[in-house]
Amino acid sequence: MIFSEVKKIRTFYFALTLFSLLFFSVRVYTNKEKLFVIDGDGRGYYSYLPALFLQNDLSWSKLQEYCPKERQTFLNDVNNKKLNKYSFGTSLLMLPFFLIAYFLSIVLGLNCDGNNFLFHFFISIAALFYFLSGIYFSIRSLLLFSKNTNVIISAVSAVIIGTSILFYTFFECSLSHIYSFSCISGFGFFTIKFLSKNCKKLLLIAALFLFLILVIRPFNVIVIASFPFLFLHSHQSRVDFYKLKMVGIYFLFSILIATACLLLFNYLQCGTLIFKTYTNEGFNFLNPEFFNFLFSARKGLFFYSPILFIAFTTTTVFAIKKQMKFIFLFLFFIVLFYVLSAWWNWFYGDSFGQRVVIDYYFFFLFPLTYFFEFVFSSLSKQIIFGVTILLFGILNLVQTWQVANGIFPLDGITLEKYNYLFLKTDKKYAGVMGEEAIPSFGKIVEPKLFCIQENFDFEKNVFNHSLVLEDKTNLNNRIALVDSNYQFAFTASYKILKQKIFSRIYTTVEFDYFDETILDAKDIVIVFTITDSNSKNLYYYPTMLMDFPNVSGDWHHRKLTNEIKQKIQDGNIFSVYFYNPKGKRILIDNYRILVQGLE
Repeated sequence: MIFSEVKKIRTFYFALTLFSLLFFSVRVYTNKEKLFVIDGDGRGYYSYLPALFLQNDLSWSKLQEYCPKERQTFLNDVNNKKLNKYSFGTSLLMLPFFLIAYFLSIVLGLNCDGNNFLFHFFISIAALFYFLSGIYFSIRSLLLFSKNTNVIISAVSAVIIGTSILFYTFFECSLSHIYSFSCISGFGFFTIKFLSKNCKKLLLIAALFLFLILVIRPFNVIVIASFPFLFLHSHQSRVDFYKLKMVGIYFLFSILIATACLLLFNYLQCGTLIFKTYTNEGFNFLNPEFFNFLFSARKGLFFYSPILFIAFTTTTVFAIKKQMKFIFLFLFFIVLFYVLSAWWNWFYGDSFGQRVVIDYYFFFLFPLTYFFEFVFSSLSKQIIFGVTILLFGILNLVQTWQVANGIFPLDGITLEKYNYLFLKTDKKYAGVMGEEAIPSFGKIVEPKLFCIQENFDFEKNVFNHSLVLEDKTNLNNRIALVDSNYQFAFTASYKILKQKIFSRIYTTVEFDYFDETILDAKDIVIVFTITDSNSKNLYYYPTMLMDFPNVSGDWHHRKLTNEIKQKIQDGNIFSVYFYNPKGKRILIDNYRILVQGLE
């Protein structure tokens, strides 16, 4: 019987590995000309490897060779030097795969710049490897918790098909989340094994995983708060103070070594022993976006992964029943959600669902096994909950396909937009949704020191690059027309004279727009730029004018915000304008520009 159960688990894991390799092969084959996975934040995590092994330079002076300046958003200015705000741990786990790509590039005579096809290919392989290793550690941990392999397979399968983990394994595979998921799963497994077996080798491996967790993402030190749950999960009948003392010593030593390594890498970059690398970013602990973080259409964790809501609800039920380990797990989840939702950018930029929680999927699997034991207790429950969870999985897989093909935007989703795109898979819907306003983090400089505000209702104020005409729709006033005669429209430029030192510019552009033909506004972009006195571009950021397809035939209100972290000097010129390369026709009214300094 035991042999049969072990064989079932091995068969499941083998099938998962085979399916993953098959899907990966199909993805690579169909995208071999444009396999480009090291992008966005992933460039920051990965960039240590070419900097150290190809350029022998951590000052980032040669970064332009493989990363264009406009994509170097992960670098911050510290003491007039560049500092990568992402820590080196993800690069450390990518290293074996990077070296394979490097040596194969030499053998095949390819350009060893860290950016050719092989590097992207093997970073994709790295993410797949760590995904499978995280699943392996999770299954091993669940086997210590339950001997019902059907329950374990069901719980793991539900998380795989019902969350965004596949998207970050196969598409956004240069981000840190899959690597953190693997290490947190390894940490959990070896901690439980040590507490069960009392073998120092197991504790040493757990401490090594804790080190990796911290150098990948220092914030994840919060995983220490899960120790009471892991301790009780190891089925300890009594408290072994010697064992707890050993855990404390090893884990503290691991934290100290990780902290020293992080400080060293930061010192090598900017010459300063600095730990906080996210300059001008931080937590709003007094105003967390708890509800939005969990339930909003924009990025709600439970909105996009309802299977995790089932796991959290199960945890809550058993905590209410005073099962001690679930009380600790419930408290861990509450602390985790609170801290993550207090981050100033609670939706974490471009992402599918709440990607930051992927790191902690290991812990959701335990209450899910309890839930599936409940489901397997009767045939009627299997039918009802089985169909429900299958539908959740199908919906998630469709949305994963939508996101991967640009139909579902990575940010800016509202309930209205979600309903419009629901289950739409035709690529004609790709790129039809605009971004939402992004909040600022930092104190707005007093208006008298640095603030520009302009309001144009087109009754009195007229731009040179647009035509003002009488409104024939529903606003009953004078409005502006942009069409094929105006490729550049509403150009507003301001010379910046720094009366007080500030680190960033926060801009807001608001207006009403009306596109007479649906989707015309999709081809018009609003461009933010900063140029020097010689008209050289120092900053360039375009974003789509259209917020939502004009299916109702009404005017739409659009609000765009942009935080510019470009180093600003006296005499720099900030500009914002509409760029209409295809000569599409739209109407504009109530145009407002607000530019503020942040400190």
